Amino acid sequence: MIDKINDLKSRTGLPFLATDRNVLNLPGVGKSLTYRVIGITRYGRRILEFDHDGTRVHSPIINQMGKVVIIESKSINEYIDQLKNMGEDVSEYSDLYGYSIGETEERMPIYEYPEYEFEVTENITNLELDEVA
Repeated sequence: MIDKINDLKSRTGLPFLATDRNVLNLPGVGKSLTYRVIGITRYGRRILEFDHDGTRVHSPIINQMGKVVIIESKSINEYIDQLKNMGEDVSEYSDLYGYSIGETEERMPIYEYPEYEFEVTENITNLELDEVA
């Protein structure tokens, strides 16, 4: 499999192949699917608390940021109605209401990068952190 992936990357000029993990790319959160529902608005929109992907290395600023809370832009019912109007079979989405917690999937071993032939510095030179009072 490794030879086939290397051949594919070589023939297409791709530096890497994307993983098939389910993730969301959110501003202030990054690529993560680590969340839990912490509430529902009176209009039926979920209030989600996202945490940063624990399977990835992040900038030290993440330790000061904490979790990110977002309110969905529409209720699940509005989303189902939108899918119906697009011609989707909404019965296939009947378990959508059960999604109240999620964790970012582990990366498959085939996508783990090999060890570098050099050392990477621990110093971060493009980031200044102000002291929080």
